[in-house]
Amino acid sequence: MKIFNYSQAISIPKSLLSADIEDFTPTITKDDIDKQFIYRYFCKQANQPLGEIVEIDSNTYSKLTMNNMYKAIQIIWRIAGPLDDIPGPPNINTPTRLYTGVITANTLTIQQAEKDLPGMKYKVINFTQFYQFDVNTITNQP
Repeated sequence: MKIFNYSQAISIPKSLLSADIEDFTPTITKDDIDKQFIYRYFCKQANQPLGEIVEIDSNTYSKLTMNNMYKAIQIIWRIAGPLDDIPGPPNINTPTRLYTGVITANTLTIQQAEKDLPGMKYKVINFTQFYQFDVNTITNQP
């Protein structure tokens, strides 16, 4: 009788079957600052609704999107530009924003991510994490 290894049967690398996925911290580059954002990736085991959320790199994210044992998401994280919203012209009925600041943008991103990966609001609580002050990104705004 031939015994099959579970990882071979479902074609998932052994390194992704364990719960030992390491936390990843992005490194910000000049190109990232010029773009004013980075992509961030997070995951947790699909069968652990209250399980730990781990930040992962893009390669691990790509592998985990093919793995039903994990729930993985990608978010866009603002790292440059004005921290606060820049209000638009006053409007009697509705307030408007000329520009959405880093804090508001990242807050909205985490609120959306919370719908896809419950617990994100506890994992990412610093909405200015990785923020890079650059005079050029502020003066180039509309």
